[in-house]
Order: sequence, then structure tokens, then C-alpha cells
Amino acid sequence: MRTHGRANFRKTKALQGILSVIPVIFVMLFIRFYPIAEAIYRSFTNWDGLYKNDWVGFKNYIDIFTNSPFWTLLRNSFVLLVSVPLQIFIGLLVAVLLYEEVAVWRFFRAIVYVPQIISAVII
Repeated sequence: MRTHGRANFRKTKALQGILSVIPVIFVMLFIRFYPIAEAIYRSFTNWDGLYKNDWVGFKNYIDIFTNSPFWTLLRNSFVLLVSVPLQIFIGLLVAVLLYEEVAVWRFFRAIVYVPQIISAVII
């Protein structure tokens, strides 16, 4: 008899938890998806940012792919996407070569610190 009461209690608590989370989920979905839907709608209009809101259909997309520097911007973004991880890897490699005592660690430290020392001496 007691196990039946515990099962009912657990079901009630689970239902309470679900019902208390549902409003938050709806608010979060609204906050997340309303701006996306609005941006998609605006992409099909000739919107000036305030008042003008003329429907132009796919004209904006056709203009982007034909008459704009879209492909140059896409190439630049790809170069950035590739170069940033490469720079991080090279920086990490230099840090390891300077910190750890690998085979030629004195040589690497000299390459990094000699320009600093020479500039201080010259000044």
C-alpha cells in the first residue's frame, strides 16, 4: 500500500516539474525563434530600417549572388576560418618549444630573446 503512495507522489512531483518548466520553454523558444523568423521575413523585403517595407521576393538573394562582392567575402571568411586555428597551433608550438627542454631549446630561446636584448642595447 505504501509503494502505491510513493509512486503517486513521484508522478505528482514529475508533473509539477514539467508544468513549471513549460512556460520558460515557450518564452525561450519565442526569444530564440522570433528574431530568426523576422530576419527571414525582412530578407524578402526592401526594408529601410524604419518605415519602407516593400515586398521584393527573391530579388535580394539574386542581387547578393550576382552583383555583389559576396564571393570575395565568402573567400575571405574561409581564409579567416583556416588561418585562426593555424595561428593558434603555431603559437602553442612556439610556447612548447620555449618552455619545455626539447632537443634544441636553447636555440629557440635565443631566436626569441636576442631581438629583445639587441633593441635594449641599441636604445
